[in-house]
Amino acid sequence: MLIAQYGWSFIHHAIQANESKMIMETMERVNKVYPIANLRWSLLHTADISDDTLNRLKAMGAGVQPNAYPYISAVAANSAPAGPPFRRILDNGIRVTGGSGCVGVCGLNPWLMIYYMVTGRNAAGEMKNAGNQITRMEALRLYTAAPPW
Repeated sequence: MLIAQYGWSFIHHAIQANESKMIMETMERVNKVYPIANLRWSLLHTADISDDTLNRLKAMGAGVQPNAYPYISAVAANSAPAGPPFRRILDNGIRVTGGSGCVGVCGLNPWLMIYYMVTGRNAAGEMKNAGNQITRMEALRLYTAAPPW
């Protein structure tokens, strides 16, 4: 409540669907008191996010920053979820940006993430996110035009 009351932006990590839902529900409670539509609130990572959560975030004016950081490593990818549903998120129309979301976990090189977003393949060339690929232009836009929001 305090963050919204002061008009601050807010980004929260959410990897699993239950985390995303819990944070989204908290945002909804805050939004009833202090509208967040112009505050640029969003969820970061969103590896496993439901359509319901995406729709409810979008209705509030919140966004998402799906990151593929654990999926560019062959080791991490073998035990991790497939990765953010990039195609589904973009098709939803919610505010979305690109990013690595990593500090000391993987390389900060955006081309590694763009490769994953476009091909669905991890650093070892293994298909890990089939059906959720986006175009090169969409991925580039997520890293250039979208982040200023």
